Amino acid sequence: MVVGTVAFVAVDGQALSLPIAPDLSVSWVHDWLYHKDCVAKPGPLFEGLASGLLDWDIYGQTIPDHVIRTDRRGEIAAASFAVGAPVPNGYMSGILAASYDEGAGRILVSTFRILDHVGVHPAADRLLLNLVNLARTPRSRPELRLCRRLTR
Repeated sequence: MVVGTVAFVAVDGQALSLPIAPDLSVSWVHDWLYHKDCVAKPGPLFEGLASGLLDWDIYGQTIPDHVIRTDRRGEIAAASFAVGAPVPNGYMSGILAASYDEGAGRILVSTFRILDHVGVHPAADRLLLNLVNLARTPRSRPELRLCRRLTR
């Protein structure tokens, strides 16, 4: 489980690959007048918290300033996007929290600013609790059922 981003982001803000999954990288996103919007889908990570468009009044300083970039397929819990941003083509998007299958287990990755705000911000406390509970939950895989096509 990766809870913070500080260890994985270069000082100059360039993207770095995560040591545990080199096909995942984390990069810093500059928020100011033109900022990204963040969305979360209902699910175990946001149990007890509001999902949908993330409200600064609820999430405050836990809203990430880093995004995950990857082509790997996974279960995305939260993402961000910016339209009309001062970046090439005016569009930017990235993943804020997701889980990815890895061998017999899974990797849970979150760029939410949780550890800096535990005990200070209720959303950080709840996100950490939800991440731990999610990490404890055995990964479920749908059973592969083989069926024979019937022909006449």
